[in-house]
Amino acid sequence: MPWKTRNKERQGTAIHEAGHAVIARALGIKVTSISMHNDGVSAARVKSMIPQWRPGLEAELKLTMAGAAAQGRLSTEDVHMSTVPELESDYERIIVLAANMAAVDAGLEWDDMAKLDVADLNAFIRRFSDETEALVEQHWPAIVRVAKALMVQNWVTGAELDRLMDLR
Repeated sequence: MPWKTRNKERQGTAIHEAGHAVIARALGIKVTSISMHNDGVSAARVKSMIPQWRPGLEAELKLTMAGAAAQGRLSTEDVHMSTVPELESDYERIIVLAANMAAVDAGLEWDDMAKLDVADLNAFIRRFSDETEALVEQHWPAIVRVAKALMVQNWVTGAELDRLMDLR
């Protein structure tokens, strides 16, 4: 369901940031705003308030994964984390969150993180990735609406996000 654009990088950034924002709201996290620079390649950010308890950390992991999941759904091209700045920083955050959560689940202390089995960590990430991809699919029409608004305005408020998601 892609729309026409002259700038695929800008479109990719808009859909990426919209993915973060829409999934954050779908998980009950308040989003204050979404913004993107005119070039669409430089930093775009979703400002949100995430509670720091286990369900909040799980939600943060999913909303962090949602940008790449949305961008991957839009693109038929192979997108590598290391070539897209917003994906690279998201990937780093995903690893930190997942490793910490998996270590706690395994009963490991911070000093014992090296004992975390890589296969267990990959399975943990895969489970959350699958759940995130399902959320992105479920909310895809809203992600597209928000991305379109972001491409036109470069800024979407939390209230406008809710309106575009039919939450208000």
